[in-house]
Amino acid sequence: MTKLNFTITGKTYILSLLIFIVSGHHAVGQDASRIAKSMFEKSKQIKTLSYTMIKQEQIDGELQKQIAKVKLQREPFMVYTKQIEPEEGLEVLYKGGDKTALINPNGFPWFNVKLDPKGSKMTKDQHHTIMDSGFDRFISILEHLFQKYEDQIGSITSVSDYTTKDGKSCWKLSFENPQYKIIDYKVKANEDLLDIGYKNYISAYMIMQLNDDVDSYDDVSEGQIISIPNDYSAKMDLLIDKQLMVPVDIEVYVDNALFEHYQFTNINIDPTIKQVEFTSSYEGYGF
Repeated sequence: MTKLNFTITGKTYILSLLIFIVSGHHAVGQDASRIAKSMFEKSKQIKTLSYTMIKQEQIDGELQKQIAKVKLQREPFMVYTKQIEPEEGLEVLYKGGDKTALINPNGFPWFNVKLDPKGSKMTKDQHHTIMDSGFDRFISILEHLFQKYEDQIGSITSVSDYTTKDGKSCWKLSFENPQYKIIDYKVKANEDLLDIGYKNYISAYMIMQLNDDVDSYDDVSEGQIISIPNDYSAKMDLLIDKQLMVPVDIEVYVDNALFEHYQFTNINIDPTIKQVEFTSSYEGYGF
């Protein structure tokens, strides 16, 4: 409560005002930080997770859409995915630390194959690897950005109420980054684009797009000078479910164009998932 004194015709009046927003951006920034920190904490507490993801990623200038069902365990990391479209029935099974993932293509070549999850075949036309399933990758990126720009959060974030088409009550958190730019980077020994991306909290796919002479995530060598973004993106919009406190919608913009869009539906936090569900012998799978 703030008291505001002023004088009219020789008399002093006291006006008591409840200030909801003090210096607009600052209060919004405080709200954004509070909500973001709650999301970070909640996401890190998740042990098991299942959801359906609708993703759109910019590939060669065009948005490509995929829909898949996912279930995962965080520790130790294990994940199973089944694609709904465009390749209906394609299944992937991966356990953290393994050198290969098991794939049932549900089509030609008509048998299971094992592929490197970081290799060119599994990462072709994909912004992220199977190891990035769940919320952890984006949570780490956002947490890094909130820490990096802590003293500017009030001016580069905003938060508002938002109700989705299916009636979910959400926070809409927007992050606009005026510091976003392209910089030079000298590749270090034994680094590939995924290493550079993880280390710097940026998109490996974006790095590949910025360098015409780089055709895959491992197509760089020590000492090579490449262009990379200094941050993940110029702008992000998130919808955070007020009840679950996890992101249900993530939009990422670069050069005023939509670069990535991820929608999480049918979210189930900490469901009971049997260990056999992360094996190829589980009934209902097509391996």
